[in-house]
Amino acid sequence: MGDGIKTIARGTLPLALFGTKGYGARLGWISFVQMGINASAPFAFAWTTQTYGGWWSFAVMALCLCCAIATYMFIPDPRTHRHDPAQNRRLPENI
Repeated sequence: MGDGIKTIARGTLPLALFGTKGYGARLGWISFVQMGINASAPFAFAWTTQTYGGWWSFAVMALCLCCAIATYMFIPDPRTHRHDPAQNRRLPENI
């Protein structure tokens, strides 16, 4: 379900916001950074392993994993309601 929403948001949102003119080029520019990082990651880790050794490559990978987990922990849980003003609303008595 998450991949479906992500695909719809990446494809439909730029179409709705910017229109059909230059749609393909705009999608290319939007995905340029992600594709560049995905393509360069194996080469970067191979270079790190070759230059500094396997333990440094492992340490960098572990650091990236720790940063990803820490970032995940900052995502708020939508099931909890901290200060939802909608819970304090009541219908008027005379309706």
